[in-house]
Amino acid sequence: MLKLDNKDVISHPLGYPSESLLSIASMLDSSDSSSQPHWSNELIAEQLQQQVSQLQDQLDAELEDKRKVLLELSREKGGVSLLLLRLECNGTISAHCNLHLPAQNEDLKLEVTNILQKHKQEVELLQNAATISQPPDRQSEPATHPAVLQENTQIEPSEPKNQEEK
Repeated sequence: MLKLDNKDVISHPLGYPSESLLSIASMLDSSDSSSQPHWSNELIAEQLQQQVSQLQDQLDAELEDKRKVLLELSREKGGVSLLLLRLECNGTISAHCNLHLPAQNEDLKLEVTNILQKHKQEVELLQNAATISQPPDRQSEPATHPAVLQENTQIEPSEPKNQEEK
């Protein structure tokens, strides 16, 4: 670590620079970062922090633009908002699923809720039946039953019909 005395900072009369000033200048010219003075490292850290701050501001602006686009799309789709983005304080973006159905269409809201509840109950029944029918040594592993896949394919085609009924 380089320590400067007052005599190094005080200007000298015209003539040759002091030996300590020459050593400081040679250290600044050195490409070895370990010999850089402490204030130089702080300057680099401050510059990096400014760059991080600029990038964070850019991310915030892009996130706000994307949020506006999602909001506009959700309005075009009849008030269904499926994805909310938020920027965490450490700079990561996380997504949270949020199903919001408009209050003016109570029939559709009730129908979707009933379908989801029915599907959940059927999956639980299939998992319980598969667990019971397994040999004792395999009961700890959840079974993948073909009926679960069939249920998924049966529900998917019916969803566009629900949207057409709006």
